[in-house]
Amino acid sequence: MNVRVGRWELPVGLALIFLVLLATALVNLVTKKVATEWGVAFTIVFFVIFWLSERIHHRHGAALQHLEKFNVRYTPELEAGMLGVRPGCKVVPVRDPKNLRHLDRALREAEREDVDVVVPTVKVERELVATGSNPNFTPDEQAIFTAVVNLAEKHGKSVVPLVLTSNDAFFAVARTAHELGAREVVFGRSGRLAPDVQAESFAIRWGAVEPDSERDMTVRIVSDGEDLRFAV
Repeated sequence: MNVRVGRWELPVGLALIFLVLLATALVNLVTKKVATEWGVAFTIVFFVIFWLSERIHHRHGAALQHLEKFNVRYTPELEAGMLGVRPGCKVVPVRDPKNLRHLDRALREAEREDVDVVVPTVKVERELVATGSNPNFTPDEQAIFTAVVNLAEKHGKSVVPLVLTSNDAFFAVARTAHELGAREVVFGRSGRLAPDVQAESFAIRWGAVEPDSERDMTVRIVSDGEDLRFAV
């Protein structure tokens, strides 16, 4: 029930309900002090729980809402000219949006060296022969490249993101480096493989795709405290 006063509407009904509830609460406070105090305590506890839950949900939702939108183009072969990549680029494979220390270092160096940075992530197919039959750009890949783009923007440097499909991640990276004329490949430190095993795994695939044994290629394994370099 509202009463109109000029341009305003006064919620009289709502005010009456409020007054009745307030009077009831005051009576309980006087006559049932212990019960009222415990009721207030429970109310505060539940308010804190709901407030924390809402904050966590809001933070998680905000992270999902800030995913970058990408224009996806599919191609069976890589061509440096089509991608706008100059010879001598850096290839920086990524897998985890929370582990981009090696990319951070590569971007910082690329600012001084004026080289292009190519950032592939490999979608591994478990079949004997990778068919590329699942070209969908997944939310996981979107999250990875959102983090990549945000980091690149901090450095004021553009990158070329790629999704590669293969049953061998090292082979996919080696072939990409070969076809784009890369000068070095920068890996992040693996949680499963020792740095020398990472470098050897890449070197074996590099020997399979690069016929020129005289061509220089540097493999780097980068972590917080080290930057290991291997010539292959």
